[in-house]
Amino acid sequence: MALFTSVGGFFIQQPGTEVTWRTTYDSGLDRRVVIQAPNISDDILAEVQLVVLNQGVVATSDNSLAYTVTIRNPSDLSVRYNLNIQDPL
Repeated sequence: MALFTSVGGFFIQQPGTEVTWRTTYDSGLDRRVVIQAPNISDDILAEVQLVVLNQGVVATSDNSLAYTVTIRNPSDLSVRYNLNIQDPL
């Protein structure tokens, strides 16, 4: 099992918004179960929260798979983060 931390560049998500991320592997390989979670930047000066609404997988017409996660920012402030991804293979 592999854990990839701080994946991708940092993204700033505005209050009250939802963002869906897509993760793919070489040629859309099946990775079984992929868990994705927000990795909030350490330089937070107030209390903020990010919520994972759902995780999913999308099969495309070219026989590949993409793993998705939708993240909501219910906080009153913008939140800077990237992703942590756990992969069983």
